[in-house]
Amino acid sequence: MKKTIVLYPDLTVGHFIPMMQFADSLLGEGYTAVVTLINVTMKHNIPFAADVDRAAASKPSVTFHTLPLDPKPSHHHQQRAAASRLIRHYNKHLHEFLSSLPPRNIHTVIVDSLSNEALDVTKELGIPSYVFFTSNASALAAFLQVPWVRTEGLPSFKELGDATLNFHGVPPVPASHHMGEMLEDPESEVYKVMTKSYSKNLEADDILVNTFASLEARAVELWKPSRTLGFSAKVGSQCLRCSASSDSSRVPLAQKKSMSAWHGSTSNQSIMFCSFALEA
Repeated sequence: MKKTIVLYPDLTVGHFIPMMQFADSLLGEGYTAVVTLINVTMKHNIPFAADVDRAAASKPSVTFHTLPLDPKPSHHHQQRAAASRLIRHYNKHLHEFLSSLPPRNIHTVIVDSLSNEALDVTKELGIPSYVFFTSNASALAAFLQVPWVRTEGLPSFKELGDATLNFHGVPPVPASHHMGEMLEDPESEVYKVMTKSYSKNLEADDILVNTFASLEARAVELWKPSRTLGFSAKVGSQCLRCSASSDSSRVPLAQKKSMSAWHGSTSNQSIMFCSFALEA
């Protein structure tokens, strides 16, 4: 009997599509893939629901399971703190679903890096769990180090402005270039949620990162056992490549022009690596 791998994607299109591409790879390796979804996203996020419908229609060999609708938590797909609360709230339903599957058939559960609150469930049930990191290895290296780079009492990333941040495995980067959530007040809910989420990824048995090792040798080298990261990391950061293509006809014209202009300004020998899907 085939082993089952349960996929638990994030609630955004840009994270969902690469995980669906990964599902195709799992089928090719002989696994059964089950995609588990939170129902509330179907009701409140029409574009995401449309992408889910397209994925389900194009992947008849993949099972899609929707967790029971629970209207209690409010959710907006652009509010990271609210999304984290939503995923945590649905842990009880995920627990019920995983418990209903034959234990011997479950090979592992793979959760998106932004849905990692679900790791509490897999840990309780004793099921091996992996985090699927949609972006590249350099971003993973930087994000995992954020909670240790900026500690209590030090200036916030916003206060640092264009001062250089030095992360292991990543070229120096100005603090102002960080994600918007990390430029908020360190005492704000969204900042605390994001830093907690970065650390939460380390609770998985391993991390799958969407990259080419040959393009990011410096970041990939970071995960070798001989390296000292400054924090406890028990991840192997397995590299994989997903053909995360999306329908270009759904990309706004202004965005296409911006991408084209940027690409035209690069040298002829440049390589553009797009590691996760475009959100429309």
